[in-house]
Amino acid sequence: MVKQYLNGCTKLIAKGEYLEAIVGYEFILKLDPLSIQAFKGIAICYANLKKWQKALEFILSALVHGGNRREEMLVFIDILELSELNSYVDIIERTLLISMKDPTIEHRAIPLLSQQVAAKHPQSFSCQAIEFNEGTNNLIQDKSFCILLERNLVNNYLIEDLLKLSRKEILQRASHGKDICAYLPFLSSLACQLLLNDGLYSVSEDESILLNQLTKKNRLTTGEMLVQICYLNFADMLLFWKENKKTLSMNGLTNIVNDLQFYTEVVSAENVNILENGTSKKVQSFYINNPYPKWKAAKIKMDVTGLSPIFEQCGKIIPSTLNVLFAGCGTGKQLVNLALIYPKANITAIDISPTSLAYAKLMIEKYNIKNINFQLLDILKISQLKLSFDYIVCTGVLHHMASPQNGLNSLADVLNPDGIMLLAFYSKRARENFANIKNNAMSFLETTGTTISREGVKKWRGQISSEQKLNDWYCVRDFFNLNGLYDLLFHPQQTEYLPKELKSLVQKAKLSFEWMSNVSNAEGIASKYPIPTKKETWEYWDMVERDNPDTFTNMFNFYVTKSISSLEQ
Repeated sequence: MVKQYLNGCTKLIAKGEYLEAIVGYEFILKLDPLSIQAFKGIAICYANLKKWQKALEFILSALVHGGNRREEMLVFIDILELSELNSYVDIIERTLLISMKDPTIEHRAIPLLSQQVAAKHPQSFSCQAIEFNEGTNNLIQDKSFCILLERNLVNNYLIEDLLKLSRKEILQRASHGKDICAYLPFLSSLACQLLLNDGLYSVSEDESILLNQLTKKNRLTTGEMLVQICYLNFADMLLFWKENKKTLSMNGLTNIVNDLQFYTEVVSAENVNILENGTSKKVQSFYINNPYPKWKAAKIKMDVTGLSPIFEQCGKIIPSTLNVLFAGCGTGKQLVNLALIYPKANITAIDISPTSLAYAKLMIEKYNIKNINFQLLDILKISQLKLSFDYIVCTGVLHHMASPQNGLNSLADVLNPDGIMLLAFYSKRARENFANIKNNAMSFLETTGTTISREGVKKWRGQISSEQKLNDWYCVRDFFNLNGLYDLLFHPQQTEYLPKELKSLVQKAKLSFEWMSNVSNAEGIASKYPIPTKKETWEYWDMVERDNPDTFTNMFNFYVTKSISSLEQ
């Protein structure tokens, strides 16, 4: 009987009759006071009625009675995102901490937990930290804040300043022999953050003096060792780990121990010299030293419809057995979602950097993904696989080749006749601002670009002004990790494009432009510049970009298919 009532309530929700559904679910709870489906159903109804407090109350009941199942946790996350709750609630924070244990939900929980931490410590998040005070002390000893440091790249200058201030305060206390045991969880989490951002933060002269005093001791405590790690560059962190592995492993510092071991495995990846092209070798060397992007949580959208709408928009049918190529997969962040949506797909992921591939392989294990075949391979040699593909992803890769045209031609050759390819290239207009920033950096460093060092880049970044920090160009994610900065500003090989140049590139590869994807302010652009009724054109997007040069800051992302002429041959 309860099952029939539940089906009836589901139908009421589908018709938008939420109040009637609530009455039905309340009746079910009289029959079965522990009905998880009823609690969840009432929560969904109240959410649709925008009664957020009630919605949260019932979904939390569903989670308690259901043992925090993923199904109810997703509804909880949905409600929190829609409600835009900006006040601190203890039970919400605790539930978010539980949700972060699920890798497929983690990325959605992180910003919500960040909001809770900010609401719990409003003073620390409202203005720049000038001195270490009680509020800062409470924040860095907050468990949730420490977990966020471990899992997510800090991309906020205010929080970054607070971290550097706290690091210095703890160093001062340690160098004067004071007890810093209370800060072990924070120091361990900060070390995880510094591994993630490649030891980005510069070190002042007075900190260097204090650090020298501290490290002269014959024997360091665990806390003092963590302080030292938090001041090392990335390579030296791994060296320190190699020399002190036993001591650090014995102190229950699971988070930093796991991260140090992870990165040690990544950088020790063996390189089999399979490259012939000189530029490919140069780019390989760059990414061996600067694996990019470094990440902890991929964006998972398991409820989306996958590739079907993309194939339909191109007038094609998605094959039952899907063969996918990620050409230049990097550290694997793009791979995860598609592999989870299509667990039976045959996915081939190639890259020329053994370090990036090692990173990708280790991260894929986190999501228990089994359908990816990794290959250390140059795009120019893709034919060696003797495979063809229904869907190819090559984003942010071809513009780093000596001849992007040759690279695209190679990919076009292995694209099935009814296949689709997703491409992404740098925009010449959008990146003018980054060119200016690069010139600013090289002027500061007094170099033409051939002698740029990681310590020099850190020193330059450490002196950028408060005014520059307010500029959107200095706030892109790549500014908050050293590898990202190198990829953004100091890559040894890159080509930038205008729409008309991409048109030529695509046509020469005998491909046909379908439509632009992931456009900034897409709705605003569409309302101001009506899209051609038949099909998007490169001329249309050239007009849009001339008027709005920042449109493709995140690159031109677009879909192509085999051109009719190539299919007829």
